[in-house]
Amino acid sequence: MAYRILDTEAEKAFDDLTRLAAHICQSPIALISLVDPERQWFKSKVGLDACQTDRDIAFCAHAIHQDNIFEIPDAHQDPRFHDNPLVTGEPYIRFYAGTPLITPEGYAIGTLCVMGSEPGQLSTEQRSALETLGREVISQLELRKKVRELNQANQFKTEFLSNMSHEVRTPINGITGALHLLQDSGLSPSQQHLADLALNSATSLSEIVNDILDLSRIEAGKLELQPATFDLQELITELGATYNIRTGEKHLEFICPTTQVPDITLRADQLRLRQILNNLVSNAIKFTHEGSVQVGVSLTEDPEKADYVRARFEVTDTGVGLTEEQAENLFDRYQQAHLTASYGGSGLGLSICQQLTQLMQGKIGVSSEAGQGSCFWFEVSLQKTAGSIDLPHKDLSHLRILALHSGPAQRRFLSRLLHQQGLEYKVCDPEALPEILADTAYGKAFTHLLIEDRLEYRSSHLLSQQLTANQPQMRHCRTILLHTPTFRHAELDFSRYKAVICQPLLPNELIHCLSYAGDTGSEKTFQAPKPAQQRFSGHALIAEDNQTNQIVARGLLQKMGLSTQVANDGFEALHMLRETTFDIVFMDCRMPVMDGFEATRRLRAEPQMQTPAQVPVVALTASAMRDDKQLCLDAGMDAFLSKPINPKKLTQVLARYLPEEHHSPEADSQASPTADDSTPAFEIASFRERLGDDPELMQLTLEAALADFDELFSMLQNASADQRPALLHQLKGLAANCSAQELYTNLQALEKSDNAQAVPFTEQALPQLKEQLQRFRTSVHQLLA
Repeated sequence: MAYRILDTEAEKAFDDLTRLAAHICQSPIALISLVDPERQWFKSKVGLDACQTDRDIAFCAHAIHQDNIFEIPDAHQDPRFHDNPLVTGEPYIRFYAGTPLITPEGYAIGTLCVMGSEPGQLSTEQRSALETLGREVISQLELRKKVRELNQANQFKTEFLSNMSHEVRTPINGITGALHLLQDSGLSPSQQHLADLALNSATSLSEIVNDILDLSRIEAGKLELQPATFDLQELITELGATYNIRTGEKHLEFICPTTQVPDITLRADQLRLRQILNNLVSNAIKFTHEGSVQVGVSLTEDPEKADYVRARFEVTDTGVGLTEEQAENLFDRYQQAHLTASYGGSGLGLSICQQLTQLMQGKIGVSSEAGQGSCFWFEVSLQKTAGSIDLPHKDLSHLRILALHSGPAQRRFLSRLLHQQGLEYKVCDPEALPEILADTAYGKAFTHLLIEDRLEYRSSHLLSQQLTANQPQMRHCRTILLHTPTFRHAELDFSRYKAVICQPLLPNELIHCLSYAGDTGSEKTFQAPKPAQQRFSGHALIAEDNQTNQIVARGLLQKMGLSTQVANDGFEALHMLRETTFDIVFMDCRMPVMDGFEATRRLRAEPQMQTPAQVPVVALTASAMRDDKQLCLDAGMDAFLSKPINPKKLTQVLARYLPEEHHSPEADSQASPTADDSTPAFEIASFRERLGDDPELMQLTLEAALADFDELFSMLQNASADQRPALLHQLKGLAANCSAQELYTNLQALEKSDNAQAVPFTEQALPQLKEQLQRFRTSVHQLLA
């Protein structure tokens, strides 16, 4: 039965209808009776103890064939029922009236009936009421059915979102993981800056995807904020750095922020604030073809709430602008002011911004004029947790600044900022420079030169060097380069400058830099060296079906000192766990053939493995649902890492289960470990020479070689005597190609002796080969690190 109601527990909604029917019809017994091929079962009952009867004697079996109420005034006088056991015995039925329960599809499934032990007859009003109550019973059944269907749909939605979470986050994991590896690959400052920007954007995207795919946050009308402390300067700085590349591609001036941002820690949902700002800035860039995009933020004490500040964010552009009619409905769903194919978009962004702002108890708006650009703004109240909204101030009045920039908006920004600091300054483009330098009335020497990289390198002679060499008032001037990350030039050399600041210019950073670069004997403002990478000892198995994720996971683990092997599914992982000893297992949850949950359960239940059944198993999942962690723990996993893998969280997991490798920095520069002085594990010099000392090619070659070694050694473990020569030959060639000299020498000798079957291979030769491979692996990790 579609209603799935047979043999269910009593429910108040049905009991109320039954009692009401008994009361209206003045009958001692009332039933909601459902009929199946063999019986009638009572969903609800009044005045009767029985739960069911046989269909053959049921009055309702006759009633369901009627179109209207089926009524028996006196069963003793009716030849169909006078000898019925229900008439001649308990409950001694004399009067019966039942209205059929007919589904919307026209199926009669039972009755709402009343009965008594005395003859009787319903009035017209009672018949009408009984029919109405019968229809209400069907309505309750339909409602129950709809609720079940909605629950099923909700479950389908949960499964769909979980699957989508996995599918969407898998490529994000690849991007984020690859960027983490790229950050530590010896990049130039400009390349490092771009990698940092890409990683910040990928991380932000991952966070938004997590929230979108969380069912509790997309229920109808519900979106819970997740307040946390954050640094306002850091938020604005990352926003500016993220969009600087896009504005550079469109040759727009980008100023973010337009004024100094107070050094203050606030408490709010940073992700939602960033989401609103991202949408407004992205729109501004989209609809601006020349000129500038500027982001401003101002804070004032909230007069209505103690320890709160009122934050106003403004995104101003010089784009196409809006008419009054266009601006009026701009925040409605699916409304786009410029419906042209070149702009695209869903029209949902501003509506979402409005909803998020309202959720934060704030407001959003726009002021614009067609052809003159727009200013989108929103105001929210944010809790102040530390610091003050007063800006830090340092006396810089002794400084005299010359700033050269080709962008008019940037020049206005620099002029306003330097004026606010009380500095003596001149801000100009190159065309006005001769006039300024010829102005004898000025008469004072400049202490600092701020120069845009495009102006600095626009000719074969550096402009700053020409000025400091030929202009007396600039002879002792300290030069600060204003660098655009997308700017490329063959002679770009940061070491020439007192400091380098990446655009968009941050007021706080610029003022700090002027103060710092003004101190006698101060050093150039380059990034501080990163702390040493924490390293561990152990052999890890990575069970993962996605090739990109395999590369990322192996790269991260090998950077942290671990040797690794890869399984493409849970079944393959179990096979490797039976044959090889691993210290830790990283198990993807969703894999073909056998998923990570089943593989972990079998690992825990099977004691006869080379790897102990209680080895630490760390779940790797790209799903983002709330119960994913519990599912992993229920399957027997020990820890949970959500993709994209966060290196800090990975380090925490490794520190929990593996011993840390302690080594001095000097050890990294020493020769690779060797079995003896004459045969090194890794001939680095010959390997470099053979690959043209190309770092990228060397890294790719070594990573591929280590993977091939693992695969061939696994095959060699179970190879028969006639299979070994071919495998040893492959291993020997691989060792030669990657300069694994110690391993190559041993394999060369083994290939001959094994052909003569002179060596008990698995007992003697294989353990020695594994030791030599491990020494080679350690040497490779040191080189790559």
